[in-house]
Amino acid sequence: MPPPPGMDPSQLESFTELLFHTPRGITGHIMLFSFFIIAVTATPIVRRRAFEVFYFCHHLFIVILVAMLIHVKLATEYFPYLGAFIIIYAVDRIYRVVRAYSSQARIHKAVPHNDGVVEVRFTAQMIQPLPGQFVRICCPSVDPLQWHPFTLTTVPGKNNTASIHFRTVGGFTREFARKLGCSSYANTVGDDADAPQFSASLDSRCSLRNDNAGQTARSLRIFVDGPYGAPTQHLFNYSVGVMIAGGIGITPFLSAMKYHLTKSIAGESTQLRRLYLIWSVRDLGALEWLGDLWEMLRVQEQQGRFADVYTVVVYYTNTKDGSNLPVKVVEDSPWGTHALDLESLSATEGPVKVPDNLPSCVQVYLYRPDYCKALRHIASQNSKTRIGVIGCGVKAMNRSVRLQLQAISGSIARDHSVHYEFRAEHF
Repeated sequence: MPPPPGMDPSQLESFTELLFHTPRGITGHIMLFSFFIIAVTATPIVRRRAFEVFYFCHHLFIVILVAMLIHVKLATEYFPYLGAFIIIYAVDRIYRVVRAYSSQARIHKAVPHNDGVVEVRFTAQMIQPLPGQFVRICCPSVDPLQWHPFTLTTVPGKNNTASIHFRTVGGFTREFARKLGCSSYANTVGDDADAPQFSASLDSRCSLRNDNAGQTARSLRIFVDGPYGAPTQHLFNYSVGVMIAGGIGITPFLSAMKYHLTKSIAGESTQLRRLYLIWSVRDLGALEWLGDLWEMLRVQEQQGRFADVYTVVVYYTNTKDGSNLPVKVVEDSPWGTHALDLESLSATEGPVKVPDNLPSCVQVYLYRPDYCKALRHIASQNSKTRIGVIGCGVKAMNRSVRLQLQAISGSIARDHSVHYEFRAEHF
């Protein structure tokens, strides 16, 4: 390669030597390519489709640290200082690994739901989690090195039983579902196979059986690490809470509502006195995921309790089926104008079904929610208070809620003395 204009050939040779034949040049390239790999694997498409690639490639920071010390020739001089932090990090990682692999859980039940969602109920020894927190789960028969985060949808109580809901969207979750015996999305696999089902359940059935690995839902071995913090756990710091979910983003709020309802039934007071849930779904069969919660609310309503505590508004956004559904036009509702007639819908045969035991606090509307209108209504019902708003869904939904809250925050503070505080988690 000829040297650039104005550069002596000997300088080019020295420059090439410096880049590719010296410790400083070699370590510089190692750091450059390591940073490049980390940046590429951190993109959303890689994280979603190959989480383990994202996770393990980020351990290249160890290579970068070693290369940096060699690159600047400071390994001997500064290693005693860096060594202390390296030791703290190593002890933390070793502790987490030992804790995680010693916390084997026992699976009690696997319940496949529609839309590729699987519910797993298990018992595990862990620090008492708060509602909305998540755990990391490893299934050695799928991959002994993969740990995936799942939000707890039931906080362990006296029986120490917890649950998670997950959608089979990636390689790990699909294989995990197959190991559980839920690859064909049966109604129930495991203990309590004759538990009450809901009208939105799938018709296909799958008996308790061994899969290719000779394992069943009850005998499958999993490890649980956690819990870890999440925005929903702060919901109980407010007197009024608003939960805004999209699709499978309902999982942390399912845990929060179960926890609050259980505390209320037991007569234990909490700062949180009123809860609103705004949930957007593309399939009304998703209501089946909350079957246990509906049953708990319905029992309490029959006893005349908590009538004004819980408000659940579901928005069915699949407009293709909207024209074929029984709809009641509601002019003065703050939630929407096209409410589904749930009684008529349950009585008719068709592709769209809802559970027939929904409590009266649940309302279902067509189309997308008007967050501004809904939040103004909530503020008018709860004046002179601080309201916590938690969003869980795609980034676009959380961004929309945040912008609309910013647009109305001044007027509701002036008219109702209400201050909204927004937190979000997205997937």
